[in-house]
Amino acid sequence: MKKSLLVLLLLFPLLSFSQRDFKLVDQSQSQRPSWLTSGNNRDAFMVQANRMASLQDAQDAAMASLLENIASSVAVNVSGETVQDVDWTIAGNNDAYNEKIQKTTVTEIADMPALQGISISKAQIYWEKYHNKKTKETYYDYYMLYPFSSYDLDKLINEYNEYLASLQYPAEWKRYTTDAYLYDIQGEKKNSYMSESEQTNRLLDIARANIAKQIQVKIEDNASSARVHSVPEVDVTMMETKSHFNSKSNKIFVIAFINKTEAHRFYKRQADVIFNNVEKHITITETYVETGFMSKAKEEIKKAETEFKKLEQPIFFLTVFDCPDYELQEILQRYRELEQTVKRKISEMEYGTSIYVECVADMFGQSYFNLQKELKSKLSEDGCNFVDDKASADWAITIKASSRQYNTMDFGSSVNHFSYVDAEIAVEKVVTNQRIYEDMLTEKGGHTHNFTEAARDAYKKLTPKIIELVIENLK
Repeated sequence: MKKSLLVLLLLFPLLSFSQRDFKLVDQSQSQRPSWLTSGNNRDAFMVQANRMASLQDAQDAAMASLLENIASSVAVNVSGETVQDVDWTIAGNNDAYNEKIQKTTVTEIADMPALQGISISKAQIYWEKYHNKKTKETYYDYYMLYPFSSYDLDKLINEYNEYLASLQYPAEWKRYTTDAYLYDIQGEKKNSYMSESEQTNRLLDIARANIAKQIQVKIEDNASSARVHSVPEVDVTMMETKSHFNSKSNKIFVIAFINKTEAHRFYKRQADVIFNNVEKHITITETYVETGFMSKAKEEIKKAETEFKKLEQPIFFLTVFDCPDYELQEILQRYRELEQTVKRKISEMEYGTSIYVECVADMFGQSYFNLQKELKSKLSEDGCNFVDDKASADWAITIKASSRQYNTMDFGSSVNHFSYVDAEIAVEKVVTNQRIYEDMLTEKGGHTHNFTEAARDAYKKLTPKIIELVIENLK
């Protein structure tokens, strides 16, 4: 609610007084009320009139200020000429533009019959009286707290629109003033310094801006429960306008309105299209995963994520335009399920290809663990992760290696032992149950100590060859 200009003007009559020469001599109650000292007054107007010559003058000034503030909240400028800048962003199909609307209108409080119900008897009052012993001068500071909720504001807006409707704008406009529409009506006498089209467009700008204000109120009411991170803008195609000039009253009338039912259908269709696009991307992602094209699968699920974020605006506006609760719950349930699916698939692919490794490397009764260790280390460098369940893997690698003695050779005082290692290798694409590679490699090793160390030497030579073959076939 804007600050009253009238209150500021009321500071001038006694500016020549020196504040320190005035002492508090009387007050309406012994202590200042909490609503004045805390400054935390929701659903209420707090106005004041300072340095007024009499208590009656102070009361009259405070009431005038109150009426001006309430009238201004009904989107009408009153009590003199004021200028208000409205920054309104209109969202088009593919672009957006900012339009600065400057409006200067003069309307008397008498033109707003709804204000006749504003009474000082509903307000909380506090005043202070100050006196200057030297000059014998006295002034009053007057404070008023008037209860005024959003319900009261809506009631006044509706009453004022009904009042405007009685001022000879077309009878068929009455249908736009029901609960089925968001609407705003503006009207004023045709003036001589502006063409009719210019004046009409100016009033239409004000009406559009006031529709935007009504939507903003609904945004503030619903933002906490809506799944949005920032306040979106209503599609401009949802707003319609009409104008009318009454020659008898010499007045121009305009109305801006949005059909809630049509807006609901528009955003429901928009949500369905996006839902379908997300599901299509998920299906393509699953196909890529099944055929082993992980890089393409990651690209596709990212498209689903990008598309999914577009759902926030239509779902939000469905709450604004009175979507039935059962339908909204169905949409939100579909939203949650798709959100979980997209997040899960992104998480599954975040660490790259899943590998199941079964590696048995026997060395005359001992296990040669380095074969599996070096294989996993190299695959990890390439972005692979490992799972213990073959069914949940993208690829399965099976290695079964064993050693066998070959012979010994005497070289004077030393004896060389020779062993062979035979390794069966299989690479399988799990999702298609397709064996991509299957072969056996053999490597010979030697050592002066024994056949076991000779087998170890063979494993050291064979391990890099096995790793190279596995990576080649995974690609």
